[in-house]
Amino acid sequence: MITCIACASESPRFVFVGAASGTVLEYKFTQSALTLENFASDHTQTITTIDAVAEIDLVASGSADGTVAIRRVSDFAVFSRIEVGRIYPRCTVTVIRISKRGYVVVAARVPRAEGEETVLAVFSVNGELIQTKRVAQAVHAIWIDESGYRFVAAGNRSLLRLYDLLTLNCKDLLESVDSTYASQQDKACVPRLPEESCITSMQTIEGNYEKGVGQGLAVGLSNGDVYLLTVRSVSNKGLAAH
Repeated sequence: MITCIACASESPRFVFVGAASGTVLEYKFTQSALTLENFASDHTQTITTIDAVAEIDLVASGSADGTVAIRRVSDFAVFSRIEVGRIYPRCTVTVIRISKRGYVVVAARVPRAEGEETVLAVFSVNGELIQTKRVAQAVHAIWIDESGYRFVAAGNRSLLRLYDLLTLNCKDLLESVDSTYASQQDKACVPRLPEESCITSMQTIEGNYEKGVGQGLAVGLSNGDVYLLTVRSVSNKGLAAH
């Protein structure tokens, strides 16, 4: 069963697929074909998340076994391995994102006697732990901004939080984001995302700053709605919406 997909580079374009078996597959996509180039069994349990950044030639996969495996995009060679489970035993890696500055942001669920808690951890791509923090909300999606040093984490109660990547200091962005409702109803702007839902997915939409078109975030909610957040920049004051 396929559990996650990530793409990297333009020509040729590589498509990386994570499977429930713990296998990562690398496909090469051209205009006429999609061909399997490589595969590797880097994990012992289901691959839950995968990310690739062609700019620094790395692809990373995270698994329910508490590990992150990093390979090079260009030749699929092993680059490093991060044992998140050594820091948080029995954890499940749920989201990973690679920064073009050479960091990996990891969200993981950690079992506790009273239930589960969520942790965020930042590593260098070589596996060095930079920072870690327990957070109150579950994290289902992460977006790293253009600087490579800040990221937005999204999760329960439609919370959007802006983090400094190196310190994990954060602030709630709910009050500062204008959102355009992008479902079939095509409704007008609303000031907040519905708190009764959780954000389940988040994907960037590239902008054109020279033409004054900001980068966007497409946000999917557990209630089936989709919102489009258009942002010119991310600053310490939050998302600047336009």
